[in-house]
Amino acid sequence: MKRVSFLAMLVVFGAGVARAGDDYGTAAGRGARLAKLRKYPQALAAFQEAVRADPTQVDAYLNAGNIARHLNRCREVLLMFRGFLYLAPQDPEVKTARAALAACEAKGTGSLTVKTDAAGIEVLADGGLIGRTPLLDIKLAPGTYQLVLRHPDYEEAQAEVTIKPSELTEVNVPLRKKVLYGFLEVKTDPPEGVTVYLDEVQVGVTPLKEKLKLETRQYFLRLEKPGYDRWIRNVTIKRDRTQVVQAKLEATTSTQGVAEPSP
Repeated sequence: MKRVSFLAMLVVFGAGVARAGDDYGTAAGRGARLAKLRKYPQALAAFQEAVRADPTQVDAYLNAGNIARHLNRCREVLLMFRGFLYLAPQDPEVKTARAALAACEAKGTGSLTVKTDAAGIEVLADGGLIGRTPLLDIKLAPGTYQLVLRHPDYEEAQAEVTIKPSELTEVNVPLRKKVLYGFLEVKTDPPEGVTVYLDEVQVGVTPLKEKLKLETRQYFLRLEKPGYDRWIRNVTIKRDRTQVVQAKLEATTSTQGVAEPSP
């Protein structure tokens, strides 16, 4: 059977990536050049830097994992290939990654379990993704790791863990929900002099000078103007979106056809 060379297993980064100017492109390009020069420890460090710069890029994990395996550095093998499997579970290189993980796990590891109040929180170890909560019995090389937990709806959380051989380390990380905002724009007919209430609190009189920035949730909107029927609705504010309300107030029966006094 023909043996594939180690260098042939590395993902090639084009010149465009190396010239991209962003932190990921710069680090990945440097890693590719160093690997070509067979400076593997430096190449590994560069690809790890690329992972930290953008933890969503699959190729940097794959290259770092392959170089770490070549250097017999199981700590990096376990981290990089685990991130690769998390991001690309259907990639053709999955079999290679799993074999590398199994070989390093057989040399002695500890286990990590990460729990949070909410499921689906991404977990990064030393800057690389390793999965989502609940993260159960993940095999890692003994040593200390810096964990970061992130999710669009929660504040980023951090924790330091120490993995010991043949022991399970379990951490329960508290999370704080982010305060998310959206906007409310109120347009009325008549366009002027309509008092705007949200949850029974007056927030302005039309025409409003600007959109109202509000936390994401449901509000009770009430519009009032003397001589017109009260206008009420429930409005829901969504993240980074503008809810536009166009309200036509009906003149009360007693005032229909009667001109409003001049100011």
